[in-house]
Amino acid sequence: MLFSTNFGGGIMRNFFAFDVGCYFLSSAAYNCAGVLIDPLGKEIATTSNHYNYIIETINLDYAVVHLDNNWEKIASIREKYGNDVTVKDIGYVGVVLMTYNGTKTTMKDILKDFEVITAREYFNNALKHRERYTAK
Repeated sequence: MLFSTNFGGGIMRNFFAFDVGCYFLSSAAYNCAGVLIDPLGKEIATTSNHYNYIIETINLDYAVVHLDNNWEKIASIREKYGNDVTVKDIGYVGVVLMTYNGTKTTMKDILKDFEVITAREYFNNALKHRERYTAK
C-alpha cells in the first residue's frame, strides 16, 4: 500500500498495514519520516534527516497466519522447507508473517498443502462464529 500524503499518519500507519495485511510505504510529511511497515505493523525502514528516501528489499511471497490451530502445521512447513521459509513473530499478537524465499513453489501453495488458514480467514471465521451465537 502506498500512502502518499502530507498527513503524518502516526500509529494509524501501523494499524493500516496490520489491518490490511500488506506492506505499507508512506511519504515523509512535515516533520514526520517516511516509513516502510511490514504486514504485522512493524516499522522496518524509515527516512531520516540525512536521506529522504528508503531503499529496502521486501519479499511479496508472504502470508499473515494466525497461530491458533497452526502451531504444528507451521513446524511441519519449517521442517520441510528449511531456510526457504521465514517465520517472523513480533510477539503478543498471535499472528506471524510467513515468507517463502525459494523458487520451487509459492507461499499460497504451501498454505494450501498444509491446510493453514490466513489470519484474515481466521478472524472472519471467528466473526461468523460470534454472529451465530449472539443472534440467538
